[in-house]
Amino acid sequence: MSVINRFNLIVELISKDIEMHTIVNHILALGLLVISTASALSQDTWVKVFGGSSREYINGFTPHSDGGYIFWGGTMGKDGDFGSKFWQGECYPPFISRSFFLCRTDKKGDVIWRVVFGEQDNHTYLYHVGSTTDGGDIFVGRAKYSHYPYAQYSWNTYRCNPFLMDVRGEDDILIMKVSRHGTLEWTRNIGGSKSEWTYIRGWRSGFQSASSILLASDHLIVSGYTCSNDRDFEGMNKGECDVFLVCLRPDGRILWKKTFGGAEYDGVESIAMEGSALVITGETSSIDGDFRRHKSLPGSDSFKLQIDTNGNLLSKWYPNGSEAGYPNDWSVRDKFTMKNEESIVITDTTDGPGTYSPEWKRHVLVMRFDSTRVMKTRNVIRGSGDDIGVTTLQAESGEYYVVGTTSSDDGDFSGLRKSGVDFSGNPTTDVFVAKYDRNDRRILLRKYGGSNTDEISTVVQTREGDLLLIGSTMSDDGVFESRNRGESDVYILKIDSTGQVLWSRTYGGRGLDEPVTGRVTSDNGIMILGTTTSDVGDQFNDGDFNGLGKGQSDIFIMKLDANGNLKPTVSGSKTK
Repeated sequence: MSVINRFNLIVELISKDIEMHTIVNHILALGLLVISTASALSQDTWVKVFGGSSREYINGFTPHSDGGYIFWGGTMGKDGDFGSKFWQGECYPPFISRSFFLCRTDKKGDVIWRVVFGEQDNHTYLYHVGSTTDGGDIFVGRAKYSHYPYAQYSWNTYRCNPFLMDVRGEDDILIMKVSRHGTLEWTRNIGGSKSEWTYIRGWRSGFQSASSILLASDHLIVSGYTCSNDRDFEGMNKGECDVFLVCLRPDGRILWKKTFGGAEYDGVESIAMEGSALVITGETSSIDGDFRRHKSLPGSDSFKLQIDTNGNLLSKWYPNGSEAGYPNDWSVRDKFTMKNEESIVITDTTDGPGTYSPEWKRHVLVMRFDSTRVMKTRNVIRGSGDDIGVTTLQAESGEYYVVGTTSSDDGDFSGLRKSGVDFSGNPTTDVFVAKYDRNDRRILLRKYGGSNTDEISTVVQTREGDLLLIGSTMSDDGVFESRNRGESDVYILKIDSTGQVLWSRTYGGRGLDEPVTGRVTSDNGIMILGTTTSDVGDQFNDGDFNGLGKGQSDIFIMKLDANGNLKPTVSGSKTK
């Protein structure tokens, strides 16, 4: 609602002798709106693009406490911002087919540091665990070495990737520390000749290792599963695959390591500190060894282990059926925990042929669990199409939102705007927002989009309690009428607590422009991180990326003011 409209509403309320507390609330909202508008006029806006002549992509990101980002991904080229001149050590470029990189920027989008490793057909993923007391950053991840065991004998080829000089097996756990200045302080591979795995969670707040934790002492504890009985886990295997815990000193040396398991598969979902102890949750198929118990459910059971910081087992607990219905962490779309330790979890449920559709379709399952993971409520959002929950977030009032995409026009989506169809006659996706009260009753369901495909990447809540929906759109009508600039544009929809659109903006050029994440900045502006194929060297004006493109696909960071404006260039931006 604009300043003028809000002022006129207050005048109307006064003339109708409405209760004073209602009028006061609108006056306060008017004050916040005036401040926000004034602040937006003085905010810096800019676009920064990173890349080379080939293709760059993002694997993950995490917001940094200084207002910038750490993001990481890969590049298929040897030039530009992540080219061979930034490779660690010495490489022989003809043998390097691609690289992966980590990059940290400040709140103005300028590079603070970057670390680049050369690769040859390997699949390396590193994820942020946390920042150390000296300002450095710890990353944990995993790699699948397609050339194992030959990679061990090609040291001269891989001197630009320290992980490849110490390959353990086909799948390794990778750990490294980067200093505050971007110096690679140490790296470590953990594993044996068989598979190791550590679970990675990626939600709207960033991609992080859910199976690793950085203690206040800067000691790092990494957990996961191992199927090996040699190298780092020599003589420690107890069955098919075991839970492992490895504690590293601040300098990367191993302090202790432990395995827990039985004859079958045992795996970790998450690790957390509760008081002075570590709590490990996961799933076991074993009924012997460390998981000796009466088997409560067919197949596998959940477990919770309490362990001290020296790796000693303090207690173990099996829900014995109380967790029936609680999804495995890797199937969870998103979740958050309330102050009373209850949690809201969204995941997928499916309907088979003949139930709601002649084909298998996904729908949104929204559940509330108490602190012991016992389900309290269960709600489904469904139509005859694909309905996918992407993210959930809590409002200050105790209400909460579920946001996702849908191709349905019936069921729960009956009576809402109609989805479009693609060139094959299949329905396209729209974005939906559902709102639930503190008793888990749905009080709002809205759809937003145009006749083409509209996707949601992230949702950000503003200081005023409004929502910023950030995603990509291929539409040129509906809420994005006459705003499309190319194949796919970045969009922001700002909606209030009732689902009303306050304004909509699109940004982009003639190519594929897609956001990965967004955030509200310290000056109340908006920052978006994403990828773009616009401005690939042609001579046409290419919108917001004109003159900034560096190759086939680049990475961008865009800073907007509080009203979503990009000055001096505004690409297809209109207020609705």
